[in-house]
Amino acid sequence: MVHYFYKNNYKNVQVYIDCHWLHNVDLAQETNDTICEITVTDRSNYWTGTVTRQDLNNFVRQGITIDEINKVVTAGLQGKSEYNGQPLRWKVTTDTHKCKLALLSYMGGKLPYELGHVEIPIVPEKDKEKVLHAWMENSVQQNAQHMKTQEALLARNNDLVALKESLKNQIEALERDKLDADFSMFHKFKDILNSKKRRIRYLTMENDRLNKEHDAAQAKSDTQENKEAGVETKESTPPKKEAVRGRKRKVDTQSLTTEEDANVPSQASVKSSDSSSETDDGEIDLPRTKRRVIVNQAGPSLKR
Repeated sequence: MVHYFYKNNYKNVQVYIDCHWLHNVDLAQETNDTICEITVTDRSNYWTGTVTRQDLNNFVRQGITIDEINKVVTAGLQGKSEYNGQPLRWKVTTDTHKCKLALLSYMGGKLPYELGHVEIPIVPEKDKEKVLHAWMENSVQQNAQHMKTQEALLARNNDLVALKESLKNQIEALERDKLDADFSMFHKFKDILNSKKRRIRYLTMENDRLNKEHDAAQAKSDTQENKEAGVETKESTPPKKEAVRGRKRKVDTQSLTTEEDANVPSQASVKSSDSSSETDDGEIDLPRTKRRVIVNQAGPSLKR
């Protein structure tokens, strides 16, 4: 399993911790599995022991869910410096027999408080070298595993970088192809649009030409019809003019008669008398016949 090496410093008490992780923390289970093996040293003494499920019962608190406690305890044992953005520290208290590790956290409060603690016995003097050797071996093994993991991650990262470059080149090629296709489609559309414009312009001009020809033909036809209608009207006009002339002659005759009557006043009495009349000296005057004035039909000659 994995070894977690970390340094803990709280109130000028500095220790180094090696946590050999074995099982995940699950305080909801009633088992007594070993969670991890812990070795603590202040560079002069060593404390080592196991942490079981029963050793973590004192971490259970009211108002905090079991799942939340599992996560906080796991983070503390693995050497995380914070949890959910809040500081996480171990308060270390040592004596000649044991080492007490109390986990401190804010857990949403303004002041840190102790979530729980574990106690680890001290290593006898005769076993210190053995513990130190195990510590060195664990460090080397963990470093080798870390290097192996790092190489695998580096190779994977290089593969991802190469894949990224390949995909980038493919995307650039697709973008160029798309741009070429867009430009080609744009030119084709432009050609079609220009052709349609030319066709529309030609049809418009042709329509105007046909309208002008039609208007000219219509005007010519109307002119011809007007001329024909004018000839018929002219041919039918003379009788009306003769009638007008006849009326004019009659009026002229009447005016001429009136003028003669005005010039010969004595004849008016002669015209109007049908019987004999008696003179002043007693003689009988014979009746006279009425004189008629013959008017020539040619009005203008009479006027002259």
